[in-house]
Amino acid sequence: MGKKLKGLAVTAIAAGAYAYFKDPANREKAQQFVQDTKEKVESFIEQKKTEYTNGSEVEQTASNHEELDKKAGNPDPYDIADNEMVSEGAQTSVQYYGQEVEDDVDGDADGLYHKHLKEER
Repeated sequence: MGKKLKGLAVTAIAAGAYAYFKDPANREKAQQFVQDTKEKVESFIEQKKTEYTNGSEVEQTASNHEELDKKAGNPDPYDIADNEMVSEGAQTSVQYYGQEVEDDVDGDADGLYHKHLKEER
């Protein structure tokens, strides 16, 4: 049933396209639309190439590096996104330490995420 439906859909689209492009005015509109779109895309690409080669993108990257160099080691307490990233990283390392080191101290050398297997047995 799926192949029949797909075949019918393709046939309907082809018939609709044929009927639309049968009229020379519609063909001309479609060709003009494709040409305009192509020119806009090429213009956009050239504009971005020019911006990049003029150094605007490079200057922004350099200023971002300088900003990060100043910020390193001096976190802003009001920078929520940065603080969340730091706290998540700390949680991961604490969890790893707890599973690897403290579990070994308790006498159960089970490694990561294996405690639940021993409890089920």
